[in-house]
Amino acid sequence: MKHILLLLFLLFACIGYAQNEVELVGKNNGTNGVPNRNEASLPQVTYDDNTVCVADSLSRVAEIVIKDTDGEIVHQSISILSPSTTLLYYAPEGTDNLYTIDLYIEDEEYYGYFE
Repeated sequence: MKHILLLLFLLFACIGYAQNEVELVGKNNGTNGVPNRNEASLPQVTYDDNTVCVADSLSRVAEIVIKDTDGEIVHQSISILSPSTTLLYYAPEGTDNLYTIDLYIEDEEYYGYFE
């Protein structure tokens, strides 16, 4: 029961209030970093101070890597992305740190920046 309540709380954390959106850029997915896919179907990444949420219009497996400004990996996982939100966490080491997120989905690669 505790796990269900925690899951509902965390889901509310991603849906319940406005978060910042990460603009994703394609890596080697087309010409000049422009993805081969329609931008409307790109994965959506949002974040707040300690939670990162990823959603995709297609259900696909993705490797997700979050790094800090020193290039140290603070989160790495393989997740099934879907239209419902996938929750990820990172451990900020203070305020105003810049992070990168890399998504590896099938033969596509995306990255973005967030604080």
